[in-house]
Amino acid sequence: MLMVFTDSRNPFIGFRESVKTINIQHPASLLNPEVQKSSESFYSTELWGRWYPHQRLQVFGFVPYNQISRTIKNQSTQKSGFGDVSLLVNYLVLNTGDSNTGKFKQALLIGAGCKLNTGSFNASESAGFQIGSGTKDFQIYGSYTMRYQMYGLLNEASYRVMGVNPNAYQFGNRFNWSAKAFYWFKINELSCLPHIGYTYEKAATDRLKSIQQSKTGAEIALLGSGVDLYYKNFSLGANYYHPIHQYINAGQVTESFRFQINLIYNFKNLLKCN
Repeated sequence: MLMVFTDSRNPFIGFRESVKTINIQHPASLLNPEVQKSSESFYSTELWGRWYPHQRLQVFGFVPYNQISRTIKNQSTQKSGFGDVSLLVNYLVLNTGDSNTGKFKQALLIGAGCKLNTGSFNASESAGFQIGSGTKDFQIYGSYTMRYQMYGLLNEASYRVMGVNPNAYQFGNRFNWSAKAFYWFKINELSCLPHIGYTYEKAATDRLKSIQQSKTGAEIALLGSGVDLYYKNFSLGANYYHPIHQYINAGQVTESFRFQINLIYNFKNLLKCN
């Protein structure tokens, strides 16, 4: 959500629901001489929140509950459970959003975090069809937001260093960059922030026992739009993104769409920053 200039110093707690679907073409092998196709859906219901231990530090926590399904030849396999818990700590380098003077406002955040292997991982199944990744990962993060009067632009980037799972398999490190152009207006007590956005993701080649695996790695670019609504202590947002370019696992995987909706409760004036 676009929260940098709206209640930027308030703790919050919320839920967000996301869904992503992919189609996979499995190459022929000695065990399966025919090319097989499958579809997979990933649903995640995530409890997340933000806390300020200091006026320039913000701590995010994420606890997902994942549901995944795979369909091959009209036969479906499903599994669900709590996924990998993650933590992100950001330092607020610059924020003029709370100032009442000046038409131009900006905010800069830098941070780092980790993801723990708390979700279930079955070593006998494929690495991509799991509730948890089985790895401990490290992430660095940065964001810069600028706004002139009611118009603004948000840029976010992150880089994740992937760990090794119990199968000695290591997904390639991941880079993500997104940009959102938004417009901020109010209707009485309701603040509205519609936006259009672009997302680019790049994943390096996977490794098994330190050996690079062919037909792995990914590159995808998506365009989308959404809206965030703010009313008193509550925030509601939704967005939809569609791929405009993708090359995943040497073309064997294609992503269909991504959709997310979230609801947040802001603890206004209840907790004070130091």
